[in-house]
Amino acid sequence: MVVILFATLVALAFSQNAYGLSSLNITATTNKESYDIMEEIFVTGKLSQNGSIPVSDGLVTIQVDNPENNFFAIRTRTTGANLAGPWPVEILEIVSCDQGGNPKGSFKPGGNAGFKVTIKNNDPVAHIITVTLNVYDRYEAPFAALIIYSGSIGANGLIIPMIWPVIIPGKAPEGNAAVYANVLTQLPREGGFAYSPEKSATFAISKTTTTAFSATHTIYSASEEGAYNLTFRIGSGYGAKLGTHTVYVCSFYEIWLATNSTTFELVLLGDITGPEGVPDGIVDIDDIIFVAIRFGIMEGDPGWDPRADIAEDGLIDIDDVMFVALRFGNTL
Repeated sequence: MVVILFATLVALAFSQNAYGLSSLNITATTNKESYDIMEEIFVTGKLSQNGSIPVSDGLVTIQVDNPENNFFAIRTRTTGANLAGPWPVEILEIVSCDQGGNPKGSFKPGGNAGFKVTIKNNDPVAHIITVTLNVYDRYEAPFAALIIYSGSIGANGLIIPMIWPVIIPGKAPEGNAAVYANVLTQLPREGGFAYSPEKSATFAISKTTTTAFSATHTIYSASEEGAYNLTFRIGSGYGAKLGTHTVYVCSFYEIWLATNSTTFELVLLGDITGPEGVPDGIVDIDDIIFVAIRFGIMEGDPGWDPRADIAEDGLIDIDDVMFVALRFGNTL
């Protein structure tokens, strides 16, 4: 009976959306149209009913896809600090671990990590769930986004999916990293939404062994009522893809489903040279030299090359040289 009621409510939400009568609306935007590698990306939006009433206890799940339509960021943010609960399905705990599932607090750059998540179904009926993990380095750059379980969880059931190995990039900086777990109906780009708030845990990326690991935390957005936000970076050396990235957002509230999307571009500023004059995907000494040897040249002078005029002010000067030098080593 509960399953039939839930299905009816979801069907009603879809039918109302189809005819434009939904009372739930969600916006999504980024603060810029394009970003450099390692530049902070800021996604924000609002969840409202009837076009203007803020939803102060909602969940918004955000999925970011690269130009190849592979997701590398997936998070759930809140639109307030006082969420209703109880949740039909929730994450009780997330733990970083070794291959055998034993808690482990640190992993070496270039090594392997494991994570296990405890999921509880609080309903007397089964649910179809998708459990995702998103692993971030100390600079809030995600380097792993994974579906670790997709299937059913039985009535009042408990499951503990685990994944091993998750590769820690060799270029990952040492320091505290974070892993975020979400339990969803399906991915947001497919209209999926969160059953409950996301949970997180921290661990260390270190060349030396440590034993400390954190307790599980529930994540709330520090934003105005009805608003959500997410900040992250696209890390250097993590296999990023230049071009158009798509941000999908989805929320289910009461009987209503709302979705939206936006896009941004990823560029590698300072990458000028390469084989046959084509940028090679890394800002290196050749790029710095390319600008430096044209120092002082103005537009119209012999030897002028607009690629060296980073500031696009008609003069190749110290600002252009420093712009490239400060990005030395940035790579896809």
